[in-house]
Amino acid sequence: MKTHRLMLVGHCPTKKNAKHAWKGRVIIDPAIKAQVQVLEWRARSIWGARKPLPSAIVHARFFVRDGRADLDGKYTTIQDVLVKAGVLANDSIARIKRVSMAAEYDENERVEIRLREVA
Repeated sequence: MKTHRLMLVGHCPTKKNAKHAWKGRVIIDPAIKAQVQVLEWRARSIWGARKPLPSAIVHARFFVRDGRADLDGKYTTIQDVLVKAGVLANDSIARIKRVSMAAEYDENERVEIRLREVA
């Protein structure tokens, strides 16, 4: 089974805390949406023209400036980024076999992602 590594440099926001009601609709804060789009662009540029992985074990290691954000919210953002960037085929339970995550403090925010292909 092949292992792939991606490093996405920059802040990884938690989307679930960025949702607001506006005129009867739920919207995501534009600044957070922009941060997510940057991560998507970076993931897409690293992955290139490769096909999405049909199934994988995912490990995400977050380097954060402070401990205010929640880890599972950051992971949810990264999983959505990987699907939108074409790295993962989708994020269903049938496709993502196992998930692990960790966080460390560092002034240079980034996410190191390890994807192991599984049959």
